[in-house]
Amino acid sequence: MKVDYTGMTKAGEATVRMAIYAAQMYYHLTYQMVQDYGEEAATKTIKKAMHEFGVERGKNIRAEVDEKGLEPTVQNLDKCYDMPIDDGWAPDRDREDVPDNYSRTDKCWYADFWMERNWHKIGRLYCEVDDAIREGFSEDLIYVPDKNIIDGDGWCDSKTYYRSKMNK
Repeated sequence: MKVDYTGMTKAGEATVRMAIYAAQMYYHLTYQMVQDYGEEAATKTIKKAMHEFGVERGKNIRAEVDEKGLEPTVQNLDKCYDMPIDDGWAPDRDREDVPDNYSRTDKCWYADFWMERNWHKIGRLYCEVDDAIREGFSEDLIYVPDKNIIDGDGWCDSKTYYRSKMNK
């Protein structure tokens, strides 16, 4: 996969390189699982693994938020996120009609890598991590993805809501 790093910060370049390495590793692990166990069994295992991976990450982020004495809000999830997502994906989080948290990105290094390998269906399972991160971070958060590059959309976007606010 050829990437033009021109204009990127050092952190942005490092983040993109690590994202591509992670996508490559995920591809090889999941490809081998599908080859060895069949797509149905591998898919179940991959979904479980991505969920557990996300929950653990969410709990770790929450521990940092708690350690800093911050409230478990979406904004503090972003503030203490476990990777420099802003440097590698440059998400847009401003949308006035979404009351809690909106995120949109026009670039996904993972999706680009998996689509290049025709690994759309299994690659898409990685996105399960986003919901699981919020689950591990706080029972109050609900993650709602809308668009996804790997599904053929022009961008990825999602909203995160608070259960406690929805019940009122």
